[in-house]
Amino acid sequence: MLLSVSFGTTCFGVIVTSLVVYWLIQKWKYKYPPGPPALPLIGNLLQVKFRKMHEQAFEWSKKYGPVITIRLGPVPFVFVNTIDTALEVLVKKSTDFASRKMIPSAELFTNGGKDIAFSDYGPTWKLHRTIASKALR
Repeated sequence: MLLSVSFGTTCFGVIVTSLVVYWLIQKWKYKYPPGPPALPLIGNLLQVKFRKMHEQAFEWSKKYGPVITIRLGPVPFVFVNTIDTALEVLVKKSTDFASRKMIPSAELFTNGGKDIAFSDYGPTWKLHRTIASKALR
């Protein structure tokens, strides 16, 4: 009996330690803008009001600045809250922010990101965009 309790406790400790290490590595791996503190694995899901997310992002921007990071589960989302920063992101530095992170549901519906909306910025995307704009004209 003592052996099974010790084994169970050890397994639980290893799992918790692994999750904490994974969370810390993900947090330090990328330099995301500041945002509300997030829990490991679930992120800010308990704090977010999905029907009023735009209002909540605006309130958080008062505390954390015009660009904030919100984690929905393990996936980080970056929100831009002012017109000046939106112009900088979308116009002045558009190629730096052109690609999107592929999420599993988008990958499923777009056949691995092979469309204009979710493909990576590059020569193939430019060709698809040119063909689509000519076809729509």
